[in-house]
Amino acid sequence: MIGTVIRGRYRLDAVVGTGAFATVYRAHDERLEADVALKVLAENHSLSTDVRERFINEARRLRQVASPHVVGIHDLGETDRYQPFIVMDLADRGDLARRVADHRANSRQVVPEDLLAVASTLAGALAAMHAHRVVHRDLTPRNLLLASTPSVSPTPDRTSRGIVGSDERLLVGDLGLSKDLALASGITAAVGTPGFSPPEQRIGAGIDERTDVYAASALLVWLVTGQVPADDGTWPSAAFGGWPQGIVSTLSRGLSRAPGDRHATAAEWEAEVRAALAPAELSPTLPAPALPGPVAGTEHPSSSPGQRRRARRGLVVVVALIAVLAGGAGGRLLATDDDDGSGSRTEEIGSGRVRAEASEGDLTVSVEGPETLTVGEPSSFTADVGDAESWVWVGPDGRISPDAPSLDVTPGSEGQLAITLVASDGTGRTVRAVLRVRAGDR
Repeated sequence: MIGTVIRGRYRLDAVVGTGAFATVYRAHDERLEADVALKVLAENHSLSTDVRERFINEARRLRQVASPHVVGIHDLGETDRYQPFIVMDLADRGDLARRVADHRANSRQVVPEDLLAVASTLAGALAAMHAHRVVHRDLTPRNLLLASTPSVSPTPDRTSRGIVGSDERLLVGDLGLSKDLALASGITAAVGTPGFSPPEQRIGAGIDERTDVYAASALLVWLVTGQVPADDGTWPSAAFGGWPQGIVSTLSRGLSRAPGDRHATAAEWEAEVRAALAPAELSPTLPAPALPGPVAGTEHPSSSPGQRRRARRGLVVVVALIAVLAGGAGGRLLATDDDDGSGSRTEEIGSGRVRAEASEGDLTVSVEGPETLTVGEPSSFTADVGDAESWVWVGPDGRISPDAPSLDVTPGSEGQLAITLVASDGTGRTVRAVLRVRAGDR
C-alpha cells in the first residue's frame, strides 16, 4: 500500500508498526501538509463486527480523553476496501521499548529524572482517562511513544540525553484494549500483556482505575531492572540497591495483589514517586538486564541521609505548633487508620479546625485546616513536615504542589474532600497524611 493515497488526502509513505489486527503507516496529509500516523484495520478483521467496533471505539476514546499526554486523533474514516482507519499524531522517535534498549546498549544510566519523566506522563494520561472512567488495560513500553517537539531545538549530543529528550514528548497510545467503566458489566476479558497486567485482569475479574496503577508501577520496575514483575506481584527489587527505600516501597504498594492496597489514583501514585525520588544526592546506576529471578521487594540499603534542610520548614513547624496550642492540648480523636491505608489519625483541635497526623518510624507529618469548607470559597491547609527532606501536596482535584508550606482548596461541589500530604526524609522513608473534610453550601 506504500504510495497509496487514501481518500484523496493521506499518502502512505512507510510502515512504522504492525500488529495482530492493524498496521500503522507514516503518512502525509496532503491537505494540511503535515506528517501523521495512519492506523488501518487489517482487511480480514474488517469483516468482524466485534473487532471493527473495538477499533472504532479506540478512536472515540482517544478523542474523548484528549490530553497532552495521550496520542492525539485527527480523523476517522474508511478506505475504499471498507477498512476503518484512524489518523493520529506521528510518534517519529519510536517507542519507549526501543529507546531503553538503545540506552542500555550504550551503557547509559537510568536516573531519577528518567523515572519522573515516565511517571509524569503516565499519571497525566491516566488522570485524563480515569476522569472519563476509561481504563487503559495495556500500558506497556511499546505503548509509550516518543514524538519530536518542533518548537524546541534538538539536543545535538544524543549520548547526553536522558530517556526522554528535551525536544521530545512521551505519549500514551494504543487504547485498543481500553474499557469504559461506565458501560462495564462487572467482569472483563482476560487481556493484557504478561508482567504488566494485575491479578484481577488476568483472571477476567472486575477492574477499575487501580488496574492501571499496577501497570504503571510495573513499567517503572521494568525501566530500572529490565525485568517485569512475576505473576504473584514479586519483582527483582534487589536491583534497586542504589535507590532510596521509598521508591521500593512505593512501587511495592502499586504492585499489591489486592487493588485496595494500591494507590487510589494516578495522582496519588505520582506524588509518592516524586517524594521518594526527591533526595538530590541519589545517583543510581543502570543495572545489567541479566538479573536473578524475581524476588520479593523488602529490605534494601537506603541512600545516605540528606544534609540540607529547607529554611522555610522551621516557619511551617512554628505555624503548626501555634495552631495546636491555640486549639488546646487535648483534642477529640475523630478517626484513625483511614480506609485509604495511610494510617492517619484525625482529631479536632478547636475553633472548627482539624488535623491529620501520620508517622513512619521517627518521621511524623501532619495536615491542618478547617473541618468544614464552603463551596466556591478558598480555604487554606498548612503542613508540619518535621524532619522531612521534601513533600508533595495532592489536592482533592488531583493537583500536585511540591514543597509548598500550604495548600489552598476551593471546593466546586458538596461532599467529602481528601487533602493528602506525602513526605519523604533523606533516607527515602515516605509517610502519607490524609485529612478528610466536608464541603457544603452556606
